[in-house]
Amino acid sequence: MANEGVKLEYSGLSTLPVPGERENTSVSFLTKFIKPFDGDRNKLSSFLRNCENALNLANKGQSDILFKYILSQLEGKAETACSLKIFDSWIELKSFLKSTFGETKHREHLLLDLQNCKQKPNESVSQYSLRIETCLTRLQTDIIHSTTDKTELKGRIANTEDLALHTFLLGIPSHISTILRCRNPSSLSEAINLANQEEKLFNFAQSSRTPDLRPKCRNCGRMGHLERQCMLNRQRPVFTVSNGATTLPTSHQSPRSSAPFQPPRASTSSQAPTSQQTPTIFCRYCKYPGHDIQDCRKRQYNNNLRQNQNRQVHYVSENYSYNHDDNNNYYDNIQSQHESISSSESLN
Repeated sequence: MANEGVKLEYSGLSTLPVPGERENTSVSFLTKFIKPFDGDRNKLSSFLRNCENALNLANKGQSDILFKYILSQLEGKAETACSLKIFDSWIELKSFLKSTFGETKHREHLLLDLQNCKQKPNESVSQYSLRIETCLTRLQTDIIHSTTDKTELKGRIANTEDLALHTFLLGIPSHISTILRCRNPSSLSEAINLANQEEKLFNFAQSSRTPDLRPKCRNCGRMGHLERQCMLNRQRPVFTVSNGATTLPTSHQSPRSSAPFQPPRASTSSQAPTSQQTPTIFCRYCKYPGHDIQDCRKRQYNNNLRQNQNRQVHYVSENYSYNHDDNNNYYDNIQSQHESISSSESLN
């Protein structure tokens, strides 16, 4: 009986899996990992990852069968590109698929695309978040394929996720970004969910807001006045010339617009107002009404100033000519004296 117990114990130990050895998994189960691949760049990462998982679970005899099955799952562009070459191992096929259907942009370009993402005016939060996630997936795929040290991979992936979260908070409108920063989301998915909720609340508040009853100008687009009262509509008044004087019409606005209504002022004079108003005299020099160009003070002042400047220039020129003539006379006198002295010496 004791021997039988020992035999049973050893028989139970023999059924346990030996460390370091792989369990025999059926090929039909491993082929379920591998899906068809048509050359789509977005599906390349998942296709390569599934193939790697299936090959890691297979033993040496099943690896060749899975490699042939992977070649049979290529469709479309991928099948056309791989049909022109012969592959001896999975490593050669993997490198060829990466170089042919992988990301064509450099990692720095992908990083710039992620940082420059901003929500467009006619774009919802869900559409904007989809663009952010697409850029993040492409950047992480490039990092995964190019990183050889697996210990650094987790840190790089975490840095890209933090960058995507920061870019998402900066790219959305300010009325939503302020609320999200106050809530301090820990991940990009949490920030997207909060942004969708705030966008729905904001749209509901906009739809339920009471309409503004103030008039809107069709000229400048602002509220509070009509088109005929708009300041942009007021052009320079039209002047008429008659008898050497320019007259200004009684209305200081263009014919297409009229001034807003103002109550009439109380008349201080005892005379009754006339039905026909006389045109106002308008000066063509200073552009002010009330006087003619001949009586314009600004014109008289500028003319007097110009005349004084001309007089000063004339006075300076006269003084220069006078001093120059005096100098010439002085030198002539000295020369005559020298000649007289020399003639007297010659006589002696």
